[in-house]
Amino acid sequence: MATSFRFNNLGYLMTDISDELSAMLNGEVEYIQNNFKSATPYNQYLAGHIKHEYELVSSVKMLEDFVLPLTQEYDRFFDYNSSVNILTDDLPMCVKNAWVNFQSKGEFNPTHNHAGVYSFVIWLKIPYDIKEEFKVFRHVNDKEDKIPMTSAFQFVYVNTLGQTATQHIHVDKSFENKLILFPSKLMHCVYPFYTSDDYRISVAGNVSIRAK
Repeated sequence: MATSFRFNNLGYLMTDISDELSAMLNGEVEYIQNNFKSATPYNQYLAGHIKHEYELVSSVKMLEDFVLPLTQEYDRFFDYNSSVNILTDDLPMCVKNAWVNFQSKGEFNPTHNHAGVYSFVIWLKIPYDIKEEFKVFRHVNDKEDKIPMTSAFQFVYVNTLGQTATQHIHVDKSFENKLILFPSKLMHCVYPFYTSDDYRISVAGNVSIRAK
């Protein structure tokens, strides 16, 4: 009987955010949504083909308190910090920036990565039914095992053969208030959705090393 071995690779963490963090984020996001003209646009720093993207301010401290312990958990799973060991001394991390995306029907985020050591995404509102999304481009001649990509969040990485591989997350209402954490340089994209006129609302941010 042969014994199999799997190569190590980095992945992502997923968890539910706390009720307190959800309330804080939704409060700031609701205020921004009602005051687009006075909110601070963040589009110039982002890759998204999304009209309404704005900086978060009042939620950042609570985000930091929630996210930083997850970076330690990530490192226990994947031993990631040692791969970015470029400092002579250990320094604390911080949530350097965070923003909210109000994604409309047809808008998308092309393949990109982020600045920092870790990045995170939190889904606050998903306004569509994933089964209805799957129907949009599924035609009679499509293969039954063809996976629709409408509305998907997708990671893009290189496998052990040097080939481009993907890992997709089919985000639906069950992902509301879920957070994913991943290395900032991990390429990813967000496909458009088509079956709702409401916003798909997500929060994202980057964790960086706090220099003195």
